[in-house]
Amino acid sequence: MRRHPAVREAVVVGRARGRKLTAYVKLITPAAVRLADLLVDLRRELPAHMVPSIVIRVDRMPLTARGKLDRTALSQLSATTRW
Repeated sequence: MRRHPAVREAVVVGRARGRKLTAYVKLITPAAVRLADLLVDLRRELPAHMVPSIVIRVDRMPLTARGKLDRTALSQLSATTRW
């Protein structure tokens, strides 16, 4: 996902229960790309099981006090913010 020219940052997290992948994406500009276009590009590059089933657009990646990705905060975003 990070190779796409409109994507600034991306994190993909696997969910154990449903075996689904959730992608969190920060775009360079919010109107830079449509979700459908991004998924088409991913499907060309990746096997089907590696394409995220949920994509969530974020304004910024949540970080811990030590500057690392806060995965707990990411999981809370999934319930409120979908593309």
